[in-house]
Amino acid sequence: MVVSMEEADLQRIAEAVIKALSPRIEALAAKLAVAPETRQVLQPPPSPARSAGDVVRRSELPRMTGLSKTTLWRLERAGEFPARHQLSNGRVGWRRSDVEAWCASRQRA
Repeated sequence: MVVSMEEADLQRIAEAVIKALSPRIEALAAKLAVAPETRQVLQPPPSPARSAGDVVRRSELPRMTGLSKTTLWRLERAGEFPARHQLSNGRVGWRRSDVEAWCASRQRA
C-alpha cells in the first residue's frame, strides 16, 4: 500500500501536532525555568576520591611536570608515568598524589 500526500497536507499535519503538543512543551519549560536550584540539589555529591583537588586534569600536567603532553603520553604508554583514570565519557584525570610522588621521584634521581 502506497500513500501519497501533498505538501499542504503534510504542513497541516505538522501544524496540528505542534498545536497539540504546545501546552505540554510550555508546561515543561515552565518547570525547567523554576528548577535550576532543584537540579543542583538532586545531583549526587562528588565522591571524595574525585574532588577537584585530588584530580589533575590533562591541561595541568605540563605545568606540574615541566614536560610536554606528548612526552607525558609516551611515558605513560611505556609504564613510566602514573596511569590515567576515566572520570566520565571523554574525560580523564590523574591522582594528584600519584603525580606528585612521580615528580618527587624524578627530582631525587
